[in-house]
Amino acid sequence: MSDSRTANDQGAKKFTETFWPLLRSALMSRKVTFSDLELQCPICYTNMPLPADPASDKKSDCNHGHVVYPCGHMFGRSCFVDNVLYNTDNDLDVSCPVCRGKFNYTKCKHPHYGLKMPCDMKGVDDFPTIVPQGGVVFELCHQCLIEATLKTAGEKLRADPDLPEDLRHRVTVSITVNGQTYYSQDTRGELVELEAPEGFRGYVAGLKAGLAFYEDSEILWMSVSDTSERNFVFFMVAI
Repeated sequence: MSDSRTANDQGAKKFTETFWPLLRSALMSRKVTFSDLELQCPICYTNMPLPADPASDKKSDCNHGHVVYPCGHMFGRSCFVDNVLYNTDNDLDVSCPVCRGKFNYTKCKHPHYGLKMPCDMKGVDDFPTIVPQGGVVFELCHQCLIEATLKTAGEKLRADPDLPEDLRHRVTVSITVNGQTYYSQDTRGELVELEAPEGFRGYVAGLKAGLAFYEDSEILWMSVSDTSERNFVFFMVAI
């Protein structure tokens, strides 16, 4: 590994490498710690804030924290989001500003926004392999995954033989993700939580297990909004 250290104003050497595989290798070797990092955004050339505790990082989705793109190049989040929005608004392909690699979700075709750089060694160890080294971009982005899950779950519930006939067209399924609730169909009036049929509860358990399997994958690149923060909660409500 090449020496990617520079001296700051106080003379202390800082680690400046912004290619994730090299940075990860340095952190995993324990020769470099998070406090040694001084990483510059390749777009605006300003320093990116050090990874923070996940709880404090939720305050803003548009900060300038480190984002790792599936090719392994790293950028400040706000710069990269601006780059994605500019390209999509002008009907241009979204690609890495460094290598021009294109990484869209394989099914919905929406652009990947990269993943937040981990804030601890467990996150570094669990971080997915970059695509050039065998990683795979997931099928659906965050929003499309929610919509597809709700559609399938709603159809499954309404087709359940144990669901009373008078409720078949009066129920919806909700999913709460990071404090925001989504529904399988439009809701109106007061919502009442109901006990789901046993078969549907089994379906939900299997669905949660499948999502957990995807989250634990060492190669899958899911959404920046999905990593280690997704909490799917299913319940029925009458509409």
